[in-house]
Formats: sequence, C-alpha cells, structure tokens
Amino acid sequence: MAYCNVVDIKRRLQHVTIDTTSNPTSEEVTEFCERISKEMDARMNAVDIDTPVTNADRLSVLKMIAEDGVIAIVLMSIDVETDRAVLHRDYYDAGMKRIEKSPAIIRTDDVAGGPGGSTAPPRAFTREGKEW
Repeated sequence: MAYCNVVDIKRRLQHVTIDTTSNPTSEEVTEFCERISKEMDARMNAVDIDTPVTNADRLSVLKMIAEDGVIAIVLMSIDVETDRAVLHRDYYDAGMKRIEKSPAIIRTDDVAGGPGGSTAPPRAFTREGKEW
C-alpha cells in the first residue's frame, strides 16, 4: 500500500507535467510512491511499528512524509530545482527520523502515557490547604 499517489504529487507539483508521456511518466511516479512507501514501512518495522499503517490520523502524517520523499525523486529525475529536491528529501528524512526516535507517535496500540493518554489517576488541586 502506497502512502501517497500520483494525484497527490500532481497537486503539490502543479508546475511539473506528470502524464503518460512526460518525464517522469505517471507510471514512474506511481513506482516512486510505492518505493518510498516500502522504504517507510521498512524503517517503521525496524522500530516495531506494524505496517502498513491503516489508522486515518496516522496515515495523514505518513502521506505528507511520503509526498516529500516522492517529490524529491521527481525533481531530481527531471534535473531541475535540485535545491528544492534536496529540501524535500530533508523533510522526508526528518519526518522518518522523528518516527524512528518516537515510534509511539505512529503506533496504533494504546501505550500508557503515549498517544492514548496517561494512566495516572487524577489528582486534586490544592491551594493554601484547600482542595479546589
């Protein structure tokens, strides 16, 4: 399962033609989407995140990260805007490094103290010996 698709890339790269005869073609961009998504799955599997991720909230985060990875490949393949390509590759790498450093932001299992919330009991607030 790819975390983004050709339509997503066309939306973000409106000044680049992506169709059946362009360079890269829409088929090649689809392959880029699949390649980046497989790479993302491998990196997430390495930190014990079950893939493919299917939770809608987490998918929206992964979609943006995947788009940046694919945009970097597209821009490098047409050899224009290489600075922008490097910037998108950096965004992709930074997003994946954040996930690798804190896998709980993507994991769907409820881990105490993680995205599911704390399991600590509520405490009363006291001020000047008075409970509020």
